[in-house]
Amino acid sequence: MTLSDNDMLESLSQDQEAEPNTENETLTLPLSKPISVGEKTVTEIKLREPTLYETIIASQKIVSFPDIVGVEVMESEIELVRQVAGLSDAFFSQIPADIIKKARDFVVGFEERARENFTQQEHDLPCEKTLTFSPPIHGGGKEWDVMTLHAPMIGQIKSARMILKKISLEKLHRSNEMLITSVSGWPKVAVLRLPISRFVEASGYLNGFFPVFQ
Repeated sequence: MTLSDNDMLESLSQDQEAEPNTENETLTLPLSKPISVGEKTVTEIKLREPTLYETIIASQKIVSFPDIVGVEVMESEIELVRQVAGLSDAFFSQIPADIIKKARDFVVGFEERARENFTQQEHDLPCEKTLTFSPPIHGGGKEWDVMTLHAPMIGQIKSARMILKKISLEKLHRSNEMLITSVSGWPKVAVLRLPISRFVEASGYLNGFFPVFQ
């Protein structure tokens, strides 16, 4: 299912999926037995890199931040797999755990690798950073293929951090989305469609000047 810009913004508290950017690798996991619900039958699950939107939806499962409870992490990661696979709970609850584990490792790996790569980079940050996207990301009635970032102004940082008065993992993601939106000039709906690895790259650069919330 593909959400319109308005539907995406309205559904952040609901259970729907966002239109993905498909520039990255995919994985198809066949099921040992078909799963049928009503008139629909599923024989495999198809996976790709999560969007920021899907990551925010999944992070709503974590309520104990910053002292995160392990079971909440597990529930959040499983929900992220379900979001990416685009399956209802009725289907998803019947998938064997070994398939879910392979799916989790693939889906979560994008953000994990991006964060590892960022921590290994030099922190002498350039005054400007450009990210390119192919295919472009849709949002606000336009196609966006270039994101230009620069050192954020203190006012932009303070505005984005206002949401963190009561901190949660979901609000941390939303705060970084606000900062990227403010600095880049991209509309929120386009930023929400960022592949999670590119979101980490963008937010890591912007937070690198004041790394408290990185």
